[in-house]
Amino acid sequence: MTVWDELEQRGFIADASAMDDLKERSKTPLTCYAGFDLTAPSFHAGHLVLFMLLRHLQRAGHKVIALLGGGTTQVGDPSDKNSERPLMELQRIEENGKKLRHTFEHLLCDGDLKIVNNADWLCSIGYLDFLKRIGRHFSVNRMLRFDFIKNRLAANQPLSFLEMGYMLLQSYDFVELHDRHNCCVQVGGQDQWANIISGVDLIRRMRGEQAFAVTCPLIATSSGQKMGKSAGGAIWLEGERLPPYDFWQFWRNTADADVERFLKLFTFLPLDKIAALTNVQGSALNDAKKVLADEVTHLIHGEEGVKSAHAMTEASFGNEASEADVKTVALAHATLVDLVTASGLVGSRSEARRHIRDGAVKVNDVVITDETTEAVDALLKEGAVKVSVGRKKHAFLKRGP
Repeated sequence: MTVWDELEQRGFIADASAMDDLKERSKTPLTCYAGFDLTAPSFHAGHLVLFMLLRHLQRAGHKVIALLGGGTTQVGDPSDKNSERPLMELQRIEENGKKLRHTFEHLLCDGDLKIVNNADWLCSIGYLDFLKRIGRHFSVNRMLRFDFIKNRLAANQPLSFLEMGYMLLQSYDFVELHDRHNCCVQVGGQDQWANIISGVDLIRRMRGEQAFAVTCPLIATSSGQKMGKSAGGAIWLEGERLPPYDFWQFWRNTADADVERFLKLFTFLPLDKIAALTNVQGSALNDAKKVLADEVTHLIHGEEGVKSAHAMTEASFGNEASEADVKTVALAHATLVDLVTASGLVGSRSEARRHIRDGAVKVNDVVITDETTEAVDALLKEGAVKVSVGRKKHAFLKRGP
């Protein structure tokens, strides 16, 4: 069984070009790449599918290139967007790139990894030269048939020449990596199919060689929610943005219908072990959910992150937490709404008020339904305060400067 067979069984493959040829070529090590635009200083859980796919390729002996989009981010990818992305300042793009580089090094550690930045070639290419060498290979008629362009036009939404040019830039990235590093496979999210297959076609036209496109599905939960999002906000991979406890709880609270699928996608557990863990129903699935939470948290935050999450979970049934698990909040004067909002367990003040009115909020394990109460002020002066929303969401807070 090739690595591509296993990836198919685990649910990683949405679309692929010439898969039979790719499997045959994969009998010897190949170089594969994925590109990441630098629109944020951290990745979230939705990006994990692509990272896991790349790690499977590394484990199978293939070389991986992580491409920082220092050039393409200056234009903005129109894929899956209803309007043009706001242009970002160059300094912010560079700062994001420095932070994300560490994530690549941490997550893609199972084999050969090369990190490159497309600003190295895109920022120095001349416009007329680019049009003559690259632009002439693109048919506008064909571009108009791609879904993301067709949908924008059908909805009478504007589509700028700048956005149309993004496809040419990403395709040219593939050519550059092919020439520089003998790269012949590009992987990405399903919304990137048009850009990736255009790169495959450009290599065929310019170099007369075969390259391959592979996309993974855009993961949503069984409830239809986009992967990487929760009621409290994005599920960031950076511990500074989302503590290991909250990260662990996100996976621990996976819906029953998603447990098997997520174990296949987000862990390296053998398929037969996953089948054994999930061949149960109801509360018996809780063990599988804990395994899922442990495995993914260990992947992102290491053994210390798992221990911290376990300690915080145990503390949630009492009133004690380790110093590392306590969040410092700058609240000079706090009502209950202030405290619940600052905890990060809700997405807004209005959501905090709703949970308080519904009797879903506890402070130090005591239900409080008066959203204007200032009693929490006195509690904050005494030290750490435990805030709970529902049965499964908990946080420990203390007043800071």
